[in-house]
Amino acid sequence: MNNLRIKLSVACIVFGFTSISLSEVNYPQFVACYVKYSGLFDRHIQPDYSVIECVNFLNDNGIKVNWLDFYQNKPVNEDEMARIVGQTFLMLSGEKRIGTVYTLPKSFNTWQQFCNINGLNYKKSYKDLLYIINKL
Repeated sequence: MNNLRIKLSVACIVFGFTSISLSEVNYPQFVACYVKYSGLFDRHIQPDYSVIECVNFLNDNGIKVNWLDFYQNKPVNEDEMARIVGQTFLMLSGEKRIGTVYTLPKSFNTWQQFCNINGLNYKKSYKDLLYIINKL
């Protein structure tokens, strides 16, 4: 469990520490950056994965990416980031998923609460993700 927190913390550090010029990120940008550059999935993906393959990878592994939101280039907000970070945490910690996606454990009311209690700084991850996208 601590090893997973360290991995997620390192991924947050990878995202950088400076000012942000973009104020939001859309799903295609988010998915490509999160899967390819976070370092969380390096053992599981090929470096030349397309964005579609990245979406398939997340969905196949229980991290929900809505195809309609993806194709409509909808923005990913901090609430979505909390859910995705939480689902990633559950996946990497070896939790069993219910159905096709990781669901919020019953002892939590929101993904934000789940992230906060488990030491997952989704807000910083979101800001750092914006930084990386601005630098690409």
